[in-house]
Amino acid sequence: MNILSVISHYAFYCLMRAGGALLLSGVLAPAQAQLPTQIGPGQLLSQGAVHYSWGDYDKAARYLYQYVDAAPNHTAARKLLAAGILRTGEGLAQAVDVLTALPEDVWRTDGQYRALLATALLAVGDDIAGLDQLRRLGAEFETPIDTWLTLQRPDKTSTETSTETLAQDRTSADESVTVVDLGPELIKNRIIGVFRLLSQQRYAAAVVAVDELLDDDRRSPLYNHLAGIVHAENNYPELAQGFWQDALRLGKPPLLSTMLGLARLATYYGEQKRAGELLARALLQAPQQIEIILAQAQYWIETGATERAETLLANTWRTAGQRESIVKLIELEIQQGKYTSALTHAEELKAGYPDWSESWLNLGLALLLNGQLGSAWQQFQELTQRQPESAQPWYLMATVSMRAQDYVTALQELEQAISIESDYLPARLVRAEIFLLGQAYERALAEAHAVQNIAGNLGTGFKMEGDIHVAQGNFPAAVDAYAQAYSRSPSMQTALLLNHAQLLAGNHEDAISTLRNWLSIASDASSVRLQLAIQLEQSGQLDDAIQEYKRTLQLEPDNMIVLNNLAWLLRDSAPQQALELAEHALALGTERPEVLDTMGWLLVNSGQQERGLRLLQQAAMLAPHLPLIRYHQALAYEYSQRYAEALEVLAEVQVDELDAELRKQFNQLYERLTARSEG
Repeated sequence: MNILSVISHYAFYCLMRAGGALLLSGVLAPAQAQLPTQIGPGQLLSQGAVHYSWGDYDKAARYLYQYVDAAPNHTAARKLLAAGILRTGEGLAQAVDVLTALPEDVWRTDGQYRALLATALLAVGDDIAGLDQLRRLGAEFETPIDTWLTLQRPDKTSTETSTETLAQDRTSADESVTVVDLGPELIKNRIIGVFRLLSQQRYAAAVVAVDELLDDDRRSPLYNHLAGIVHAENNYPELAQGFWQDALRLGKPPLLSTMLGLARLATYYGEQKRAGELLARALLQAPQQIEIILAQAQYWIETGATERAETLLANTWRTAGQRESIVKLIELEIQQGKYTSALTHAEELKAGYPDWSESWLNLGLALLLNGQLGSAWQQFQELTQRQPESAQPWYLMATVSMRAQDYVTALQELEQAISIESDYLPARLVRAEIFLLGQAYERALAEAHAVQNIAGNLGTGFKMEGDIHVAQGNFPAAVDAYAQAYSRSPSMQTALLLNHAQLLAGNHEDAISTLRNWLSIASDASSVRLQLAIQLEQSGQLDDAIQEYKRTLQLEPDNMIVLNNLAWLLRDSAPQQALELAEHALALGTERPEVLDTMGWLLVNSGQQERGLRLLQQAAMLAPHLPLIRYHQALAYEYSQRYAEALEVLAEVQVDELDAELRKQFNQLYERLTARSEG
């Protein structure tokens, strides 16, 4: 085995950065011994190219290793060396190391270099970084990347770096120029082409392109994953899920990107358990992969295990220095209101990465949330100098001005942001919010329509329009806008917004249908199923409500609201089961008046009047404004023949403020109690 293949990726990278060419000369000594001695750098490069063309990739790599050792900054030679390593199929991590040994500034604009790096990353199992590189190539390069590599040999008297010629004439008579075909499988123009179509939002063409790839190899995990990406970005999550499941089944080991994609879909559908299983599997496969770490942390945040997320992120920052982890930690601390800790970590981040724009951004946000508006504004103003072509710093300055309630200045700063990037959605959305706050509804609607024109395939602008109509009290228009948002970007949040607007508009059956529709997509979305059960109960469809509560209970066996409401509905048909459910709910929420009321009333009706009355009294003390609790308390006194006390309870209720049915029940009870107390 080549000695390079047993050196870890990370160790090799560190040594390259520390020792440069020294490493290559040290570890390649055995390979060099097999090559002719007294051979000049130009001949090494030429021999490497010739042997690559002959298909003798192992010998080509050995010549090229020696050449790169002598001329470490020759980018074309590094490309050919990486290609040779990839062709041998051994020591693949060294292809990544060869390419990443040079600073990114050297090869950032070299599409061929980056395409080879993407292929190398995919080859070593870092599909997340590899696909990200291919995606960016698709967005940045309008035409296919040349598979032909043109090499220019250095001057015979020099072992320093030479420049790569960009000439397109592959039949040059200049014998110092060598042209080599790297091969389409190493450049991956077809995959880059799919990403190019996605960046142009040409979804139909992207579907055709990825189908052609699948026609070539239906069992390719990479092609199936790419098909999932295409359909996910085209807002067809069911199709995306199908392709990603195929990719998961075919991958040995599975692509990390596939597991991440399926986990995000599971979260999107409200299937938290499935998401957790996928992320745990991915983290086990790649415990140091920052994208997996961040996704795992986000999952723990969403499922309430924030302490585990904090520990994971803090440990990753301390042990690996991954700056993305501390950025996520700052975000989490901000979400939890731990602004002082967020500021401390933001200052730590900036001290470690003073030239990274994210450092300035996070410090500015932390200062803003700690009330240091002037310092925050200065951070963002500095960003406008560092990023003069970016709208984001001006948008952030506007957020500071909004916090200071200086809406005039905020609008001016947002105008500046939009003048730099007319389609910068955050600035337009915030401007719409300012207009909404000022009840300038027409201007807010105009901004929402502008967002729709910029990103018509997304639901963002339509959601904003729905929010504006709700503020106006125009609920039918809000229903239409949210329906448009839901059709473009179906999500649990949009479904709930549409449902709420339909309820406000009096369309109760439509509201229930919206929830059922989302549950047909995401059957494990327990929060949506709970809303469905509640609304079925409120609409008098009690049998259906009971079934939905039971389904929700299977998903969340310790949900206090579900336990309480189901116990109440089963009080007559299954009193013993109702008592057990209510007891469980009471153990989870001893200070909730509605839980105390349910348990108290069930106990009274089961003959346990003393304990039941005690719980009802406790509920009434916690919520004296709830007339139904008072009604149950009065009935419990009646059952105990304590009529005077029952009348005292009823006297505390403003009967005129009750709805007709409950007022009727109160009056009947009052008349009955009065008659019995007099008798």
